[in-house]
Amino acid sequence: MIKINVQRLMKHIKDLSKFGHDPNGGVTRFPFTAEEREAKRYIVHLMKQIGLEIYEDEIGNLFGKRVGTDSALPSILIGSHLDTVKNGGMFDGALGVLAGIEILQTMMEQGIQTRHSISVAAFTDEEGVRFSTGMLGSRALTGELQEEELFQYKDENGISIADGMVQCGYNPKLVHRARRCSKEFKAFLELHIEQGKVLESEQAPVGIVTGIVGVKWLKVTIRGEEGHAGTTPMAMRKDPVTVAARLIDFVEQKAQQSDGLRATVGSIRVFPGSINVIPREVELFFDIRHLSWELICQMEDDIQMFLSACCNTKGMTFTVEATHELKPVSCSPVLIEAIRTAAKRTGTKFLMLPSGAAHDAMILASLTKIGMVFVRSKDGISHSPLEWSDADDIEAAANILLHALLDIAEAEKI
Repeated sequence: MIKINVQRLMKHIKDLSKFGHDPNGGVTRFPFTAEEREAKRYIVHLMKQIGLEIYEDEIGNLFGKRVGTDSALPSILIGSHLDTVKNGGMFDGALGVLAGIEILQTMMEQGIQTRHSISVAAFTDEEGVRFSTGMLGSRALTGELQEEELFQYKDENGISIADGMVQCGYNPKLVHRARRCSKEFKAFLELHIEQGKVLESEQAPVGIVTGIVGVKWLKVTIRGEEGHAGTTPMAMRKDPVTVAARLIDFVEQKAQQSDGLRATVGSIRVFPGSINVIPREVELFFDIRHLSWELICQMEDDIQMFLSACCNTKGMTFTVEATHELKPVSCSPVLIEAIRTAAKRTGTKFLMLPSGAAHDAMILASLTKIGMVFVRSKDGISHSPLEWSDADDIEAAANILLHALLDIAEAEKI
């Protein structure tokens, strides 16, 4: 049975991690930076070594194509992203790009030729850390990225996405040219670390993703009345913190009652923020996720109703603002079956599971059918220098993707 060279793949992962390596551990590789440009040059080097046709689009997405025997057929796209969070790990995103290159190199070495062309993609800025908005590359590919966003979003130094693009030789006015047509692609497959503990808890090295959860971020602002902590009796207070505390508990209980629902308060800001002052205002930022968009929206409605009841009785006010939304997507049943068949063929234990994290694949779902393969993460850790996946698990997942690709590339329809 055909297998990838996992030692070579692990070496490439280690080598790529040098671009943006932090002396204290971890990798920081933001979009439109010198570190990203160096990483791309390394990827281009690997692509050239195996004779891929290389192309970079107007947003910086990098593609390497292995041409099939029938150029009239749509291409199969595989890959992920190269950017990282601050002080992140070496596997998140990079694994999917490098595994794709390794798979195509294996095909070349084995003399395997497919009818459909297969392209490896390294998408720009999936993480969204630098500019507080992500999926730039995949959204440009699908036509969802608007030019005004490039000037609207800025990093902590006041540099806009457009500024960063210009510094790296891109023209933000031409970003619309990155848009691709759905007829160009047969499917998109992404290999990624799980970034969670489910596979490890079930002792499964590989996961087959059934769908990617939707995400809604809510900014909740509760306004009360500022007062002296020592002179204002408890019964006379309009303290927004007490309402916030009750709300957090309410949301926690609601989430536990709904299978698969995730609700997190990732940030709380209190104003004025003095230990001896009753706050006048509290801001809470909720992250709500589920495969059902209806359930996510129901949670938002429940929050509105809960706050209305609490604040009305205390003479306080509130607002709930949705600041970010990504609707859930389902993976293609045909691609799931192809991946499942490949897993059985390779004798690999696998688990069917949804992705609780967002990925480029969920954006590509509006362009073509998608499928995802997860690799077990040690202790479920990701976005950290401690992020790790064992070579045996990576080999198993990459071999599954390889054999699934071979089937998909020869299938008349999917």
